[in-house]
This record gives sequence, structure tokens and C-alpha cells, in this order.
Amino acid sequence: MMQEINGILPTLEQGLSSLEKLGASCLLPAESPYSRARLLLASAMEKFSLDEMGHLIPRIPAQDNRRALSLLRRLESHQQARLSPYRLPGENDLRHGILLSMMAMELSAVLAQYLKEGSLRQALHFLLPEFLDETYRLANFLLFKEDDTAQDMLAGYSEIMPGRPLIACHRHPHDEICHPLSTDDPLENITPLLLGAALGVKKDFSLQAACRADDDLLRALFLEISLIAEGQQTRILSLLPQRTPYAALYLIQFTEMYLYDSLSKDEENPGLRQLYLSEKELEKAHLKKVIRMMEDEGEAPPFFSSDPDRLRLGPNKGYIRDVLQNVGVTARREEYVPVGALPEGADFFRYQQRVCTHPQEIASHLCIARVLEKFGMDYRFEIAPHPIELFRNRSCDHQEIGR
Repeated sequence: MMQEINGILPTLEQGLSSLEKLGASCLLPAESPYSRARLLLASAMEKFSLDEMGHLIPRIPAQDNRRALSLLRRLESHQQARLSPYRLPGENDLRHGILLSMMAMELSAVLAQYLKEGSLRQALHFLLPEFLDETYRLANFLLFKEDDTAQDMLAGYSEIMPGRPLIACHRHPHDEICHPLSTDDPLENITPLLLGAALGVKKDFSLQAACRADDDLLRALFLEISLIAEGQQTRILSLLPQRTPYAALYLIQFTEMYLYDSLSKDEENPGLRQLYLSEKELEKAHLKKVIRMMEDEGEAPPFFSSDPDRLRLGPNKGYIRDVLQNVGVTARREEYVPVGALPEGADFFRYQQRVCTHPQEIASHLCIARVLEKFGMDYRFEIAPHPIELFRNRSCDHQEIGR
């Protein structure tokens, strides 16, 4: 993929759009959750790039390079705006939250299958049951609030069932830090950026949705998910290899070019496929500019041992089921251990006692309790009995698991 940036590139300013074009809106077909997930992931990566560039500007000494970085940041803003008009029919905050959780779950499952065994793959396996549980609890609240099911919205691509209960995902911040990676594997460099971007958007959206919610329980549920996403994002970003500002900028632009290349090859919607191809060409120009900046400063671009495998978002039901065997595990510093193996007074227990003072009043539990009260059983979409036998009882929320 790196050889591609040596061809004829558009000028950077070609990435700017008129305000009239940025103001358009577009509905996607109702049966296209993965088209929506791709858009959400691309938008999340653009948002992450914007934020990181803002942090990097003060660390760049040369004024001309600071100006160049300012232009790149504006271009990323226009790219994000071009991704924003697309929605599924009837997509409100609750449905949008379900899509974000589904996207994080499917992204983690795909990336984990590409990675070799190690701390990064362990982290994805650890978080996967939490993304599944978020989807399950938001989907149950959708049934309770709107008398509608999420199965049709997700077109049956993702199962909806309990994972590690969200109440167990409130961990002490000290336990969310991993050792940084030291690797020249491109996918191990890209993965924390992609998932970190997805979690950052989920965190910010959930907090904003909590402010907008007209229902107290929905507000509390979005707030809880936002707090959990902050810890999840910290875990993933702590795995990023330590880099200079220019190398970090290079990696971000490389990741965006890789992402648009992958999305364009899987997207069935012709308009979106063309959009991704256009954005890929612009990202090539961005990356070339960063390389020139690095050369001017006498810094060599990072060397990757190979091109990464193409990212392919798609159903991963069987893989996710296998990973659910670790629902009873929690984090202790850089390790993953069964909750029963934690010593009395561990940070996890102290944090749980402080934050989850009254477990029966936690929003993620109450949303299931309301559904059980109204329908007698929770809402699920399963292709087979739950892989964890205890979770097969649909008249109870087993929130003691993992805590």
C-alpha cells in the first residue's frame, strides 16, 4: 500500500468543500447496518485525527510545519463533515447508540482475528463481552421505550445477548493501563488507533445524548456508558507504541488511508464507495505531506514489516460466542484475572463500592429490570442458546458476574 503514495496526488486544497455541499443530507437503505457502521468508523477516525492534531501542534517547533498541520487539520474537518449527512431511517439517539456499540464489537472481533497472540489481542478479547452487553442493554431499552426491536435495525448480522454486565465494567483507573507495544507490525500499530477512535466517539456521543435525553433512566444509561467508554479507551490507547510527534502524525494518516482503502473495497453502496475512494486519494496526499515534513526535520518515517490485512467489517457471531468464556475476568494492573482471584481490598472492589454504591439502582441494571417487569423476560436475538449456561435464564439479570 505504501507504493501507492508515489503516483499523481491531488493538491491539499482539493480536499476542501463548499459549505453548500457540506449541508446536504442522505438516508441510507434500512437494511444496511454495515454501511452505517463503516461511516461511523470513518467519522470516528476523522474525529480522532482532528483531536490528535490539535494536541500535536504545540509540539511542532517549525512555524511552517505548524501551518501545514493547521491546514491538514482543517482538511480532516471537511472530511468528517462529508461523512456526517448519512443516517438510517428513524435513527435517533438510542438507535445511534446501539449502532456505535455494535460497530465497536464487530471491529474488535475482526481485528482480534487478524492479530497474533499478545497483549493487544488479549485486550480486544477482554473488551468484546462489554461491547456485546452494551448493545444488549440499549436494545432492551429500545423495546421498553419504543416497543421496537433492534434485530431489524441490525438486519440480523449481530447477536443481541448478555455479555460481561456493564456494572462490572466500572474499574479503577489504575487497572486500565497496559504496557505500550513495541512492534513494527502495521496492524498492531493501527488497531489501537481504530478502536481508540471508535471508543472516543462512543464516549462523547453518549455524554451528549445523556444531556439531550428526556427520560431519566435513558439519561443515566447513556452517562454510565460514557464513563465506561472512557476507561475502555484509556486501556486501548495505553497500548500505543511511544512515538515522536511526527511519527504519531504519520501513523494517523497511514491509518486513515488504510481505512478508506478497506472500506471502499467492501462497500456495496456506489455513492459511498466513490466517497471512500476519493477520501483515500486525499489521505495519500496528506501522508505525502507528512513524509516531506519528516524529511525536512531529518526524521525517517516508521518502517513496517508488511502491509496490513484489509479490514473487513462483517458478522462474527461464532467468534464472539467463543470469546464470551472470559466474562468472569477483570483487570488487575496489566493482568487479566478471574474476579475470585482478586485479594480482599483490591482496587477493583474499592472502586466498585465507591461508584456502584447501590447496584440495584444502576441504570444498566434498571433497564433490564423494567423489561422483565413489563414482558416477563429480556429481549434477545440469538442463533443458539447462550454459551454461558447461567445467562440462559432470561428472567434474571445476572449482574454479579464479573464483580
